[in-house]
Amino acid sequence: MLPGDQMQESQSLDNGKVFEQFFLEYHQRLVLYALKYVKGYDQASDLVQEVFLKLWENKSELEVNRSLKAYVFKTLRNHCLNYIEQQKIRTQHHQSIHDELKDMEIEFFNAETSLLQKEMGNSVMRALSNLPDDYSKVLRLSRIDGLKNKEIAEELNMPVRTVETRIYRGIRMLRDNLSRSALLFIKLMSSNNKKS
Repeated sequence: MLPGDQMQESQSLDNGKVFEQFFLEYHQRLVLYALKYVKGYDQASDLVQEVFLKLWENKSELEVNRSLKAYVFKTLRNHCLNYIEQQKIRTQHHQSIHDELKDMEIEFFNAETSLLQKEMGNSVMRALSNLPDDYSKVLRLSRIDGLKNKEIAEELNMPVRTVETRIYRGIRMLRDNLSRSALLFIKLMSSNNKKS
C-alpha cells in the first residue's frame, strides 16, 4: 500500500507513523527528482528535507486536492525553482560586486601608474638637464621627440655616427644617475614616440 497514492487528505499526516512511512518511501525518489533541477546530492537532499519540514509544520492547515504524492512532488519542484532563482540573483550580485571591485582596482592602478610615470618623467628630465648640452640635446630629440638618428643629424648638422655616439654615451651617463625603472621609462617613451 502506497500512502502517498492513497492519501487524499492531509489529516492523515497528523499520525506520526503515517508521516514517517511516507517520508521513508518517498525521500530517495524526491532527492532524485530534485537532482533534475539542482547540482549536488547534498543540495537536493536539503531541499527535500525543507519540503518535508514544511509539510510537517503545516499538516493541520494543508489542503490537498489530489494525491499527497503529487502535491509533494509539485511542492518540491517549486521549491527547486525558487532555489535556482535565488542562486541566480546571488550569482548576479556576486558578479556585480566582483566587477565593481575590479573596476576600482583598475582605476587605482591607472592613477598610481600615471603618478609613477609623472615622477619618472620628472626624474628623467632632471637627469637630462644635468648632462652636457651636446648629449642632452641629442637624447631629447631622439627619446622625447622621437626623431630618427638621420633626422637628428640633419637638424644638428652633424654626421649620423656622431649622433649615435652621443646617444650611446648620453644613455651611459644617464645610467649612472637614474634608477633602472627610469631607464625603462625612457625606452618606453622612445618606442611610443616612434609609433605615433
